[in-house]
Amino acid sequence: MVGKLDAYVAPAVDWGLALDVEAGEFRRYPVDRRQLAMLLYSLADVTSRRELHQLQEGAITIPRGRSGSEELRRLLLAAQSLNVAVVVDDRPVRVEPLSISVDARASGQDIDWFALHPEIACGERTIQPDEWRKLIRGELLLQGEDGALILPEAGAGEAAGLASLAELLRVDQSGRRRGGAAGATRVSRLQMLDWIALRGQGIRLQLPAAAEALFESLMNFQELPEFTPPQGCRAELREYQRAGCAWIDFLYRHRFGACLADDMGLGKTVQTIAFIVASLERGLDPGAAGPVLIVLPPSLVFNWAEEWERFAPGVRVRECLKKADWELLCGEADVLLTTYDRVRLDQKELAERRFPIVVFDEAHNLKNTAAARTKAAARLKRGFTLCLTGTPVENSASEFYSVLSAAVPGIFGSQRDFKEAFRKRPERILGRSRPFILIRRTKQAI
Repeated sequence: MVGKLDAYVAPAVDWGLALDVEAGEFRRYPVDRRQLAMLLYSLADVTSRRELHQLQEGAITIPRGRSGSEELRRLLLAAQSLNVAVVVDDRPVRVEPLSISVDARASGQDIDWFALHPEIACGERTIQPDEWRKLIRGELLLQGEDGALILPEAGAGEAAGLASLAELLRVDQSGRRRGGAAGATRVSRLQMLDWIALRGQGIRLQLPAAAEALFESLMNFQELPEFTPPQGCRAELREYQRAGCAWIDFLYRHRFGACLADDMGLGKTVQTIAFIVASLERGLDPGAAGPVLIVLPPSLVFNWAEEWERFAPGVRVRECLKKADWELLCGEADVLLTTYDRVRLDQKELAERRFPIVVFDEAHNLKNTAAARTKAAARLKRGFTLCLTGTPVENSASEFYSVLSAAVPGIFGSQRDFKEAFRKRPERILGRSRPFILIRRTKQAI
């Protein structure tokens, strides 16, 4: 575009005003309009003799496209601070701030899915989805009701929010949504965590009251309901262990998943037993008629059986270590102890069963996504998953992906999506996983 800069000063500002610090008074001084024009023009790159001659008339040539929009934006900001009017193609131009908001509505009777309605406004004008391409590329010029051209200006926060919004909507530089047409965007509860994070980038997100309460509790561990130890559990829980049980129970009630990553010696086993006993006394998911399944390395089966006998002797705990045992034991046990290899070898026997709760102890055994045991564990049908590990990450980020995906299936999407997101925006990965992993390293730190 060719933009003509009228570098004139209105009569009210023919004179400048400056503070004489030494004299302690303001002084008037004449404004050299030619110097003012040179100051503004210095913001643009001069590439030809013709452009130098244009300066005599206060005109500047700005290329079309993104680079030109950046030059125009800098020019407008400088001109505004000097009370200089800018005209492009014989029309006045001004900068107006962007406003970005998202209205999230629950889909159906629950809050498992949300229909999101993003809206981007500039002043009183709503920017239509078919204009987002130019906006994202910094090329959008709007026309105001007064005929003036309006250059949308994103503040520091809104600029980051606009980039994040485009990424979440999967809007590429061509302006197309890779995930579907413009309009409402359907996302899951897990994906909503990324959208809630946009509030920190200047975007207003409106949630239904029930969803707001849920996500507030999910993001703020201190405000969870207190956990009452069940009558059938003899363990004397420490305060931090009660807090851990409350966290697990909250995620269970809201059908998420959890990874308890306390260090060794802090009582991951006793917290798990207390949570399971409380769930049994309250009544498990009627849609899953089987027992609670605890998957272990073979060396820990005896330890777990002993702990159950010590802390909850009234619970019917059985060990399933042979293929032929599944049918009988699933019908008589409240809690079933088995091994990772048993799950891997007995996939046919487990294919039609659904467990209300599955616990993976020493869950770093699932760190290799390509391993047969990891794939077999992922196939287990269950209502809720609790992973126990002191080392959710040992060598690489892919291990974190595997363990958290076992605890909260679908939390990161595909491994390819995870790697791309972790490379570009690791803070988003950590932010999404934070509500579902609890790490406490020492008793002194609790």
